Amino acid sequence: TPSPAMTDARRILIVGCSCSGKTTFAGKLSRATGIPAADLDPLYWGPGWTPRPAETFLQSVRHAADQPNWIISGNYSAARHLLWTRATDIIWLDYDFPLVFFRAIRRTLGRCISRRELWNGNRESFRQSFLSRDSILRWVASSHGRLRADFGRAKAQADYPQLRWRHFRSPAEAERFLRQAAV
Repeated sequence: TPSPAMTDARRILIVGCSCSGKTTFAGKLSRATGIPAADLDPLYWGPGWTPRPAETFLQSVRHAADQPNWIISGNYSAARHLLWTRATDIIWLDYDFPLVFFRAIRRTLGRCISRRELWNGNRESFRQSFLSRDSILRWVASSHGRLRADFGRAKAQADYPQLRWRHFRSPAEAERFLRQAAV
């Protein structure tokens, strides 16, 4: 049963830079509230790390966002018009770069070693993750500041006035919220 603080929050979008813990947070919030969670990465990435065609991706996002209750994690700007207009809440995991980059290295090393399938047959490899121009580490380093500024502008401008923002600047703040959501 959702906690009193969450009863009206039925469509929750989790945003933040890559490796901030969006998917993990969404899973924990889903377990605490009973609201189903979805992640945008498996909808975007096809086999062989190939982006799905834009209309296929947007159709999948539309289907997820058409559900009456959801928690969706991800930042794809191409899907913002579908998600931000339907969401009731945004949870922004806004952690400092050193923490996020450390998490990116730890997560990526773990995935490279385990060779665990992520989605659609995709796995992270050492070569792709550390030596490639498409490295997730390179992406985290180049996008952190831009995403932080973008979400800050969106929050300040209130382009989506129906949204209730929850802005967490540390994992401890996010964990406190999760403990309250589970009450």
